[in-house]
Amino acid sequence: MDWCLSTHTYAGQVLLRYIRGRRLDGIPVLVFCADGLNSTTYVDNYTLAGSRTSTRAVRRYIHSLGDGMSDDYLEWAKFRAC
Repeated sequence: MDWCLSTHTYAGQVLLRYIRGRRLDGIPVLVFCADGLNSTTYVDNYTLAGSRTSTRAVRRYIHSLGDGMSDDYLEWAKFRAC
């Protein structure tokens, strides 16, 4: 059987909608997407949500979670944060 990696272009949106639908409004959600995916503007409709294409930014976010930091979302909680 040949395996093929496919992209679910709405996965981030579906996951974010599910998280917010469960009333988990106080947790930051960072959507990581490939360089070619530009359709993540939906994050602007949610508080504490952002999208990034930079793996460096995602790693920083993960490390800050591990270190117990809670305010780093101010840097990325928007569409295509720099």
